[in-house]
Amino acid sequence: MLSIAEKYMPTEDAKRASSEAFYVLCDNYEEWKEKKSFQDAIAGLRQAACFPADGDSEEWHTTDSLYAPYRADAFRSQANILDFRNTARLKTELLEELGVSINPETQLVIAHLKHCVTTGVQPHVSTYQVLNERAQRSDPLIAALAGSRCIYVESQKTFVRPNQLYWVPQQLGRYAYTIPGNYESFKPLFDAIGVKNAPDGRDFVDILLDIVGEYFEQSKPLTGPDRAVYDVCLASVATAHEHEELTPSDLQRLQEAPTILNLRGQLTHPDEVLLQDSEWHAGFFGGELDQALCKPVPELWPFVEEVGVRRLSESAQVALEFVDGPQADETQLAEKLMDRMDILARLLHDKPTTVRKKIRGALSTLTAVSHDVVRIQASVHVGGDQAFAPPTPAQAFYDIENGRLILARPVGDRSWAHVLNALFHQLMPEESGSEVSKLTLSVRPLMGMAVEEAHRELSDAGIPFLDAEPGNGNTEDLTSPDLDEMGGTAEPDNHEETGAASTSVNDSGEQPDGAPATPHGKRQRDTPEPSTGGEAAEQPGREAEYGGPRRGVTGRDGSETGVGSNKGPGDGERRAKKPRPKHKEQWDRRLLSYVRQRQEESSDAGDQEGPSEHNLAVEVVAREAVCAYEKERGRVPEQMAQTHPGYDIISRNPVTGEDRFIEVKGVNGEWNQTGVGLSRLQFSNAQDYGDRYWLYVVEFVSDPEHIRVHPIRSPATQVTAFMFDGNWRDAVTEERADPSARFIPGARIQHQDMGCGEIRDVVTRGNTKLLTILFDGKSQATPNVTLNLHRMRILEDPDDDNDS
Repeated sequence: MLSIAEKYMPTEDAKRASSEAFYVLCDNYEEWKEKKSFQDAIAGLRQAACFPADGDSEEWHTTDSLYAPYRADAFRSQANILDFRNTARLKTELLEELGVSINPETQLVIAHLKHCVTTGVQPHVSTYQVLNERAQRSDPLIAALAGSRCIYVESQKTFVRPNQLYWVPQQLGRYAYTIPGNYESFKPLFDAIGVKNAPDGRDFVDILLDIVGEYFEQSKPLTGPDRAVYDVCLASVATAHEHEELTPSDLQRLQEAPTILNLRGQLTHPDEVLLQDSEWHAGFFGGELDQALCKPVPELWPFVEEVGVRRLSESAQVALEFVDGPQADETQLAEKLMDRMDILARLLHDKPTTVRKKIRGALSTLTAVSHDVVRIQASVHVGGDQAFAPPTPAQAFYDIENGRLILARPVGDRSWAHVLNALFHQLMPEESGSEVSKLTLSVRPLMGMAVEEAHRELSDAGIPFLDAEPGNGNTEDLTSPDLDEMGGTAEPDNHEETGAASTSVNDSGEQPDGAPATPHGKRQRDTPEPSTGGEAAEQPGREAEYGGPRRGVTGRDGSETGVGSNKGPGDGERRAKKPRPKHKEQWDRRLLSYVRQRQEESSDAGDQEGPSEHNLAVEVVAREAVCAYEKERGRVPEQMAQTHPGYDIISRNPVTGEDRFIEVKGVNGEWNQTGVGLSRLQFSNAQDYGDRYWLYVVEFVSDPEHIRVHPIRSPATQVTAFMFDGNWRDAVTEERADPSARFIPGARIQHQDMGCGEIRDVVTRGNTKLLTILFDGKSQATPNVTLNLHRMRILEDPDDDNDS
């Protein structure tokens, strides 16, 4: 080998002779490798430039610059490959000892694939095989291919991006491809580069821009199946934008590309086209503006405006171009329109309130004049230019800026159709021309009737009267008042509620000052005075109002409440009250509590309320009040440490020996619907201690004159049901369906190619499931059948059907 390299250039004959000599070394390596003479010879080869490289007929190479020829097609363009082609006779151990690189680096294979993309050459399948093996080992370099055109499609002789490949068929025509089942073995590579089951918003943006790039460059209309794919992509991108799945850069790509189809089917930049939302404005140009107009489905209008398309109705102007003849006031016509303002509003009952307000505002200040000849002209700003339509004679024109109606004489009953068309087109530009024509035909007969007769006509036709709308007539001033004082010295129990505000009531149905209570939002009714007793006084503070978006806990309470049986002012007569239905009483008497969902970062130790919820000073005062309360009733209280879990005070009865385990909750002001809370540990203790556990709620802690203690015995055992309202949606566990989970031993399946059979065994290897299936008509089970959801399906058991 040394002699050949010294005497000859690396021609084909020289390479062949050198390879034969090297094969002899490989054949005898196991026998010679321990001999010193062989080791010396190998050392000489390692230093000498005597090895041929594939494709190089000019120079010999040293071993450290060469790669072994195993699967060399995976990286051929990026390295010097040893030109000994009979790989069956090569000895890997010898190559390693000489310093030849056996396996290519991942980056080398990626660079070769990118070279194939650049040159348009189909890469060898070994390129993808090597990358797939590296992906199985979670090589992070593979992810660099995501988003680039790196997958060769032989039928199209081109490379595509990973987001054009999907495991499930998509309605994206020739712009996407479904991966066949026999490519299941490449799933690690596909997963690493971002292949999915279905496209997301950014994928639709990429495919939309693929269509734009092809058609805009060729300046041809977008039609046929490709137009259908464009529509699917645009609708899907709009949906993704609505769900905030697009990034600002995605939106910017759409804004900067010719992504909008004009009325001629040609792709146009968003700032060079207008949304055709007004047939009236477009009609002035007689089709000459079609190249600068677009009309997607109405659901997409907000999105195309977000991309940068402006509305025609907002960009176009219709102006008075010419009048001839003396000006005459048409006061009678204007007044007739004003008198029929309510009639027009009724006809527009199914339109948005803003439209009716716009019509009312225009008619309330309308003036009208006439000339012998009236001519108008439309213009529009689009793409930085201003386009003018030819002047058009008109029988009526509404100058929306000045609130003036200009008519061409003669003015008579036949003028009403022109007048109404002029008004509706200017004030309702978003309506189609046919809709405006229908509306004009509906109003025209009513203009000749008296106002009352016109209203009767509308009522006979089933058109409703309108409720008073905001902005009509005098509106009540709803400005919030200034803050007068912070706090005060008035007795809390003597505060009067005004208007329809809700009134706090105790269990006897009366306000604390003895005044009758009225349920919020209801007309007062005459009812018998509720009885007052010690039981009601023992349980103050229970609210008559309840509900709202809380997670409820319903409690048990045997006391009679006054909810729904309040005394109200009337004509002085005392009338018997109709008994309240039982199914409503069970709601009246419930005690409402609510729970707070545990946050992810919380722990058992963190269940105790923090300083922001239970101020330390408040707790000290509340504990003292409870101790005084206990001493006044002959019990001996002992305070626990403030960090003691579960309860705050043990109170002993020296006569009976009974202990009370008391949890104290203090409230600065009134104990109201905000409530007090028990931690999970405290509630657990309440369950464990049963009747010996007490919750003492102390309200008005900061007001010594009104401080009150409310003892509740065994709060946990009084709970009869835990109610879970709609806010529990925040706590639901999201679980995705797994179609492969149904493929279990014993299941009957149908294979698209192999027929029906029964699964005998399932083995999972990474993301792949291998099935052992006994197919019908076969005596032995077929092992290692790769689960392919596109070619297999579960056969439903007919016994599961209910035929009764």
